[in-house]
Amino acid sequence: MSFQKILDQAAINSLKTNVGQHPYSAIFASAVVVLLAWRLVRFTIVPVFRPNEPKEYPYWIPGVGHLKSFIDNSQGLFTSGRLYFGNTREPFTITLTNLQFYVVTKPEDVSEVYRNTTTLSFDIFAQEILDYFGCSKSSIQSMYERTDPHKTIHPNPDGKSLARLSRDFHIHQLFPGSGNLLDEVGALFINYFDKALTADGLAERDRHVMFVSEDSVKVSLLGWLYDMVADSILDLYFGDLLRKIKPDFAKVFLEFDEHSWQALFRYPRFLGKKMFAPMDQVVDAIEKYFEAPQEDRRDTVWYTPALEKEMRNVNVGNRDIAIMMMTIYWGANTNTARGAFWMLTYLLYDKELLERVRAETAPAFKGETTDLDHIWNNSPLLRGVWDETLRITAFSSSVRFVAEDIMIGGKLLRKNRRIMMPYRQMHLNEAVFGEKTSEFDAERFVRDPKLRRYNMAFGGGSSQCPGRHFSGQAAMVFVAMVLHRFDLSLDPADQKFPEAEESKPVLGLISVKKNSSLELKLKRRNLGKRLLGGIERASPIPLHSDQHFHTMGLSRNVLTAPHALFALLLLQPHLSISAPVSSANCCSVLTDKLPDRTFISASAAYSSSISSYWAEQETELRPACVIVASTSNDVATAVRTLTALNNGKNQSCPFAVRSGGHGKSGFSNINGGVVLDLSALNTVSVSYDHKIASIGPGATWGDVYGILDPMNLTVPGGRHAGVGAGGLTLGGGLSYFNPLVGFTCDNVVNAEVVLASGEIVNANENENDDLLLALRGGSNNFGVVTRIDMETLPLGQIWGGTQYYALETYTQQLQALYDFTADPEYDEYASSTMSFGANAAQAVALNNLVYAKATPELSPKLQPFTEIPSLFGTLRQTNLSDVTNELAAASPDGFRQATYTMTFKNSVEVFEAAFQLWNATVLETTTVRNISFAFSIEPLPLAVLSKSAPRGGNLLNLADSSEPLVIWLLSATWGDDGDDAKMFALCKKLWEDTEAAAKQLDAYHPHKYIGYAAKEQDVFSAYGAENVAFMREVSKKYDPQQIFQRAVPGGFKLLDVQG
Repeated sequence: MSFQKILDQAAINSLKTNVGQHPYSAIFASAVVVLLAWRLVRFTIVPVFRPNEPKEYPYWIPGVGHLKSFIDNSQGLFTSGRLYFGNTREPFTITLTNLQFYVVTKPEDVSEVYRNTTTLSFDIFAQEILDYFGCSKSSIQSMYERTDPHKTIHPNPDGKSLARLSRDFHIHQLFPGSGNLLDEVGALFINYFDKALTADGLAERDRHVMFVSEDSVKVSLLGWLYDMVADSILDLYFGDLLRKIKPDFAKVFLEFDEHSWQALFRYPRFLGKKMFAPMDQVVDAIEKYFEAPQEDRRDTVWYTPALEKEMRNVNVGNRDIAIMMMTIYWGANTNTARGAFWMLTYLLYDKELLERVRAETAPAFKGETTDLDHIWNNSPLLRGVWDETLRITAFSSSVRFVAEDIMIGGKLLRKNRRIMMPYRQMHLNEAVFGEKTSEFDAERFVRDPKLRRYNMAFGGGSSQCPGRHFSGQAAMVFVAMVLHRFDLSLDPADQKFPEAEESKPVLGLISVKKNSSLELKLKRRNLGKRLLGGIERASPIPLHSDQHFHTMGLSRNVLTAPHALFALLLLQPHLSISAPVSSANCCSVLTDKLPDRTFISASAAYSSSISSYWAEQETELRPACVIVASTSNDVATAVRTLTALNNGKNQSCPFAVRSGGHGKSGFSNINGGVVLDLSALNTVSVSYDHKIASIGPGATWGDVYGILDPMNLTVPGGRHAGVGAGGLTLGGGLSYFNPLVGFTCDNVVNAEVVLASGEIVNANENENDDLLLALRGGSNNFGVVTRIDMETLPLGQIWGGTQYYALETYTQQLQALYDFTADPEYDEYASSTMSFGANAAQAVALNNLVYAKATPELSPKLQPFTEIPSLFGTLRQTNLSDVTNELAAASPDGFRQATYTMTFKNSVEVFEAAFQLWNATVLETTTVRNISFAFSIEPLPLAVLSKSAPRGGNLLNLADSSEPLVIWLLSATWGDDGDDAKMFALCKKLWEDTEAAAKQLDAYHPHKYIGYAAKEQDVFSAYGAENVAFMREVSKKYDPQQIFQRAVPGGFKLLDVQG
């Protein structure tokens, strides 16, 4: 008998003896044995046979799982589970009663979950909540089933469900640039807070006001904030009528909100009375509101009546409308009040930070108005405090239902289970957010604004909260107004930093433990003229007084040189300056002219602008100052002043114009000069008839598609979400829609332009039509474009993604691309860009494929590419935002960049030559750190080239081509400046060798696409002598002093063209 069998037999004999002598002990012992055996099988043996599935975090009690740990401290549970599995951030499983949740925390895996909107569903959770709250099944079905596009009241060409349409309505109402509707919401907040932050307004909050004296008020901060935010949002969605129906509506709603976490666990009514009792009162009041005549309910935002009409259109009754609107109001309140509370708390415990934010936002409060744009777009430190507050206090999770088996993070997730993505676990990831992620760092997002894409406080993907801009705007406006009007102090002064309430699950930002809120004293600041209710505002300064001069740093008797220069410009705006002016003096003059928009190197706004360029070389240039323009008038003032300072050939104040910042070194930044940063001119709005989209040049194409996708619209813009609208459009513009409507610039019907004189003009077919044509490919040679009006296209779901192949398939790839480009029956909805890329470890071929039309199957025109055996791919049905974000993720910021380009005829022979030359060069790059060395071939079929003339033409000189062309792009990125000389030399030589091969094969074409060209490449000569002469004529007409030729060195200049 083996030793193991002897032990087993001894254990059995012992158990028999114990059973006979102690029956209760025997039952207990048997239970322990069964439990240990169950645990051994479930958590040790089963995972061995299921290595491809997420491992399950062990627990002791079947049927309960991790429920108690989750309720007591969900973040502690997630952290212990992650660390239990070695902190690999692979998906793992937790169990809550009989439900299993896959916990996903790695950014790449989270992105994949958000992208997959078919296999991984959010809607089921929303439907469960509505059912739990008492909404009828028929109304839920009406809200979530697809609709007949012809039967909805508002445009709905894709037949989206009303739930999806509701999200689109919210986006239309609450996104920046959506027909200025968000600005209307912001104005309503300002008006509300303007009244609430007076002595009278504060006294009305008697529940949370502890005393009122002549010049100060003491409040319980969290309760006071909850009250005000809930009331202000009540005004937005329901106007004044609902408050008349139920005066204590906000108070009762907050009682519901405090216990609403119970809905996560479907508490039955008898256990969830603290949640259901106030919820019933809230729903009853909203139901009475919707029973009232329409004419009594007109003082609301657009969203409420728009959604009501659609719900009534499918016979949803008042009670169910009330329940649905209650959940929407619930969502709108979730983060705003807590976000403002934590923002003020972090400021109160860091006095230096508080004063910096107060100084930054002070320019928003001039005269009798509040400048919302300054607070929202030109207060980077305040925005950084908001972003960091979201990151560090977001304790909730996003959930999805797994409809079909799917691989995520290399693990197989089984259908009918759930995915949970805990935000805090993602936000503590040091690989993403840097060091000390558990600490509050107000400048984390100021240093790197692109971290916002990983801030998941409002969810992500198609279910990302559409109210995130609205919530941020409300919280930032409130904090700025409080800091402006009051001096703040803790009372008593020795209060400890509030403790977060981690013992309850939360739907949004974490709250504070009971009795842990701060008691705050608000003392009125001495600001001059009295306001309503006793609060004071600065008195306007008469222009003729000595005080006016002193506010600008001037005196009637003593004027320093730059200030005297500015005074002369102020009095004689058309005066020419002949004496040389230093860069520092330029910035001093600009500061006087645009005090709220001009920033020097010590400021957060300067750092934010400089750090946000795509190419690392651009971030190394140091301008003397940055002008962050937020309106066309800002741009006009800046350009008018710079023109006066740059008189004739004396370019004392050279400047660069930056829109998206995606250019190469020296294109949109400048050493020692002035940067005119247009990134805040980023609004996107759509005309009432949906035919025209108006786009700020600082908007990225990701911003544009984020607005247009929910409206089932698009414009023929860039393919990379991070590229700016201004630069791409003025250079011609390559897009997925080129075969359908021509180049991006061909679809511009109007451009608002600031000329060198400071005059703001429009260029369209009816006025300044020569300027419009010059802008179609003429880049930055004529003025500063401050708005682009483009014709829209209808667009719903599309096919898009990238397929990756072994490099050995290159001959099949090249033949497929040739056939695709040469096809006489070219499908205008199809697009393909072929690339070959290598890093130090491997080389691959890849095809970026898009079919810009919703079809059950991928177009046969693109199937030759998918029929080539691939390593893997991302091709799927999705929206344009998703496709362009994927391309942006493959080309991140923060690396050194070099690009060269050329154009040649569609020829397999020249494709082969280009490949062989690149492949031979790859070997010379393998020792370069963080190297990515690629070339791409982008088709220009006749379908593209023939579309320009009918739309008014452009200057690219391609329309007369009788055969298809392709654009060759060489793109190199690397990590160290020590490799600059080597990489630029390699890139230049490969360009020269490939161009020589194209000429030898009689396939060369002189066109060089301006968006890809290196500075040393001659772009404009290929436009043809006639077009160059035309551009020079237009330049002299609209810029007689040639400011944009001589004082703006970035980009490609007409002065550099020979002949």
